[in-house]
Amino acid sequence: MATLVASSSSESTNNSKTTTKTKSTESGSTTLNQKFTAVGNNTPTAFCTQPPPNTRVEALPNELEVIEFLREHFIPNEPILSSLCISNTDELNVLLSDLVNDCITCPASNVIRDIGTGRLLGVCLASRSCLFEKQMDRLFSYEFSDPQLCIAIEFLKSVFNRADVAYHLEENGITKPVFVAIIAVDVSFWRKGIGSALLDNCLSSAVEDHCDGALALCSSSRANRLMLKRFRNVVCRTRYCDYRGEYRNPPIAPPPPESALHVLLTKL
Repeated sequence: MATLVASSSSESTNNSKTTTKTKSTESGSTTLNQKFTAVGNNTPTAFCTQPPPNTRVEALPNELEVIEFLREHFIPNEPILSSLCISNTDELNVLLSDLVNDCITCPASNVIRDIGTGRLLGVCLASRSCLFEKQMDRLFSYEFSDPQLCIAIEFLKSVFNRADVAYHLEENGITKPVFVAIIAVDVSFWRKGIGSALLDNCLSSAVEDHCDGALALCSSSRANRLMLKRFRNVVCRTRYCDYRGEYRNPPIAPPPPESALHVLLTKL
């Protein structure tokens, strides 16, 4: 799967930048940046947010530790998955395992760990652009039995069908993007700068890996505030209340202020 959307981290700083304007599609369910302006040369490439004291940044640990962290700190707080109340943990594990395996060898993936206790405090999953086509093929080929998980998959399919990521990459001259899939932070450590440090380390490592752009999905208002510190363009915005699939009422209904999924892009 390409990503299981966005971030469960929370930062207290509000972003003052203004993103490019979007235009509604005919269906009204997704707003797309139809006239996508290329990112200027003033896009920052110095990412300097340091992790909190008594913590350290590391490469991804073993798959099982990361999956367990995501099950405990990402799934319950991510708007789409938490609102759907997915009961089939085996199928959810397949989804998480596929994503972690995609990201575990990418140098832009990282974790922050408490130095004293060794406890994981935050995880950032990112994957190389060479896997994007494979991830899309897998997303569209999943056949899960859990109806709630199927809703999440169908929603993501609809987002990627509308976003036309390849077009926006070409418009901005981005040939080797990094895909920031998840940033998740232990709830007990929100608002301590961990999310910002994970993101900056991810983008800095991506630059060192010769990536020239970054793509991200934000499913929560917290994730959006975090990502817009570094991501300058909104490729598309899909409101949860406008997605119905085969249902009469919107099946994805997280509590306010969660209202939409954003696809973001920036040059590095």
